[in-house]
Amino acid sequence: MPTSSLVERARRIALLTRKTSVEEGSDSWCTAERDLEPVYVVLGSPVGVDPCSNENSLVKAVRSFNKEQDGYRRSWVVGRAPRTAYFNPPYGDDTKGEKGLGSWITKAHSEWLVNRVESIGLLPARTSRKVFHELCYPPNASICFIKGRMTFVGAPHPAPFPTCYVLFGRAVTHRKFAEVFASRGTVWPLKG
Repeated sequence: MPTSSLVERARRIALLTRKTSVEEGSDSWCTAERDLEPVYVVLGSPVGVDPCSNENSLVKAVRSFNKEQDGYRRSWVVGRAPRTAYFNPPYGDDTKGEKGLGSWITKAHSEWLVNRVESIGLLPARTSRKVFHELCYPPNASICFIKGRMTFVGAPHPAPFPTCYVLFGRAVTHRKFAEVFASRGTVWPLKG
């Protein structure tokens, strides 16, 4: 018979692994201000665009795209705004009409290659995924595996999965990323 602590832990994991945060059925895991601060140190504040925004987002961005505005299908170059982006995408898989984690990672990488938009993404550290190995490690990106578990805005407990920040950008930005994020976790910087 399971102990009450095991039952409570299982209940917590079940609650957190559902795609909810602030509202039931939501796929909007909002980044806390304390977890945005190092992003602003690296990319500047405000960032040019938040392509995965929602009404509860705390991201300081010149332009934000919510789900209906579809930041995945838009260019992340917005007028004279800085060519920078912060993305905290849906963590699920691609489904009919919805882009999942792999598509968003590919989009950010493409925005760097095509439009020179430097971006930092907050992602679940799903190292078994092919796209993760192809795009989230050097030579394509720098990565910081966060120490401990992140707590998202509105979540009663830390996430039951590990997270990481991934940077696509210039060599000078990768050096700054390695410096700034070293206190947050283990950094594998892009050499250059």
